[in-house]
Amino acid sequence: MRDLKKSKRIDIYGYTIHTVVSEDFNISVKKYCKGIDDDDFTTANGLFIHDNKHTMRGFIFIKPDSPTSTIAHESFHAAYRIMNRIGSELADESEEPYAYLVGYITNIVVEAALE
Repeated sequence: MRDLKKSKRIDIYGYTIHTVVSEDFNISVKKYCKGIDDDDFTTANGLFIHDNKHTMRGFIFIKPDSPTSTIAHESFHAAYRIMNRIGSELADESEEPYAYLVGYITNIVVEAALE
């Protein structure tokens, strides 16, 4: 199966999420995230990798049959990174923006997985 890659920019944060639906994360990570060659992702169910070369983009890797819980889990990692980049720590006062962003990113990934 060939990778499905779909990109979506979250304008309000200036951050782009690239969703990659793949059977083999080792091959896909090498393809899309140059410089991450020595990790083994064989047992991973999902991944979020922030692109350190381009500070405002990240990749969420999922399997074609990833459950929604995995998608939400990786979406949280992405939301945490985005909010951290703008100086918003997870706290009672920021809980709602975090929750909205996790939901928004989860929808982005689910839509990509359904294509």
